[in-house]
Amino acid sequence: EVADLSTGLPEGAINGVVLQQPGVSGRVWDQSDVIAAAKDRSALVTVAADLLA
Repeated sequence: EVADLSTGLPEGAINGVVLQQPGVSGRVWDQSDVIAAAKDRSALVTVAADLLA
């Protein structure tokens, strides 16, 4: 499921979260709150980085 995480994680069970850096606008977002919330729920977190974006 693809979700907008700007307002937090969706309800229900979460196995993992994949985050993209930078975003589609080229901006690098501080995603530490989303990462911490996912880890609090025992989810795995991956950050995909496109350094040429």
